Amino acid sequence: MSSGRLTLVCASSRHAAEPTFGESIDTGPACIASFAGGLETRANRSVLVSPSVHARGLATALGLDASIEQALAACSFGRWSGQRMRDVADAEPKAFASWLADPTSAPYGGETIASVSERVASWLVALGAESGAWIAFTHHEVVRVAVLHVLGAPLAAFARVDVGPEAFVDVTWHRGQHRLRM
Repeated sequence: MSSGRLTLVCASSRHAAEPTFGESIDTGPACIASFAGGLETRANRSVLVSPSVHARGLATALGLDASIEQALAACSFGRWSGQRMRDVADAEPKAFASWLADPTSAPYGGETIASVSERVASWLVALGAESGAWIAFTHHEVVRVAVLHVLGAPLAAFARVDVGPEAFVDVTWHRGQHRLRM
């Protein structure tokens, strides 16, 4: 039977001014130092990265040889991409509330959170059949749906999970059972 460990890293920086849809990722010296500190205890792991330019750039800035994993891709937020969440909530309060309340809603014209969840859950199940240790640089919404999947929580709880910038979330598995390690 397989057993393994995956560390999901929210590759957004605490140095960013405010949360946005499709967060850009800081690769400045202060940001790199913050991430490097969290990686010290997670050495000797295979490195996976979202296909986003920013996540790949962060892995490169950290000196890591990373493989692109499509399942780690950020949600496509359509016309909301790059906008601050606060601005969207002010400009489109009904659409923003719909997005928060319904994971099958995509008022921005992009991918739904439900779609992201299906993609990430399928990947976690497949990865759970393997033995090894990985670290994966991805986006807050990917980490959020992964946490819900591991806990067996309903997708409606998506808006109740906050994943901070530069967060490290550990998932372990043994004999097909995923666990959240904190």
